[in-house]
Amino acid sequence: MAKVQTRGCTIGTRLTHMKGMPYQFLFFARHSETTEEFAVYECLYENPRGTLWIRPRAMFEESTLRPDGTQGRRFAPLKAEDGSPLTGLGIASTQAAELSARLLQRAQKQTSLAALESGFASLALARETKDAKAVTQALAFLEKVAQKAGLEGVVPHE
Repeated sequence: MAKVQTRGCTIGTRLTHMKGMPYQFLFFARHSETTEEFAVYECLYENPRGTLWIRPRAMFEESTLRPDGTQGRRFAPLKAEDGSPLTGLGIASTQAAELSARLLQRAQKQTSLAALESGFASLALARETKDAKAVTQALAFLEKVAQKAGLEGVVPHE
């Protein structure tokens, strides 16, 4: 299976934000109108503002001034004892399927627009990991949400 790479990150790489909080890189997504790339990542701590985040890829990968006054990466991969990047998913299909299912569960509790966003994130992850069952589940969920919201035709067909 091909790995998506970004400055030392592959899908599932655990990261530390410049302010010290842990995150996990999920995948890149492209804005439908501008085609700008965005990094999609998950908060690995209890955050009342949310757990899934996006940031423009350029900003995600840039060096920035850290709170301690030093220059460094906004997100740095956590390292295992052997120095290799620490991953959460490790591209394992079972873990990718679990994450995809979690995204769909979260989407079912959201408003239509937010549900569509989470559903499309789940679909992107399922496609990236080539998980046919998760792709089918995400598409079925998206179709149901789109119909409920009166947005027939917005869901791609495989």
